[in-house]
Amino acid sequence: MTKQEFLTELQRALSGKVSGGIVQDNVRYYDEYISMETRKGRAEEEVLEQLGSPRLLARTIIAAEEGGMEAEHREPERESSRKVFRIPGWLACIIALLLFGALLSAVGALMTWLLPVLLPLLLLVLLVRYLRRR
Repeated sequence: MTKQEFLTELQRALSGKVSGGIVQDNVRYYDEYISMETRKGRAEEEVLEQLGSPRLLARTIIAAEEGGMEAEHREPERESSRKVFRIPGWLACIIALLLFGALLSAVGALMTWLLPVLLPLLLLVLLVRYLRRR
């Protein structure tokens, strides 16, 4: 098979199955590829053998184009309004420790403010209860 026969067979196999632009792009690409490889010193037959059957190549191109078109024409998947956010375990531990420290700090600050008020009230209540029992 010659380069021209390969390109003609590829064009026939693609025609009517994909758009004309895709056909021309692929024929042009393989024409340039074969020319480039022969300029490097490789035999045309060797390059064509490496490429394999133009019909099989065309089926691969058609399948790729159909897959791309299906993805373009597919209805967009509806995303749920809830997003899932995953935190790595080590980061979750650090956040938990920081929150625990903040909670202890808040309780300590609250006790610093309330202890001078609550302690005398508590002592007063205990004293009143003690005196009532007697």
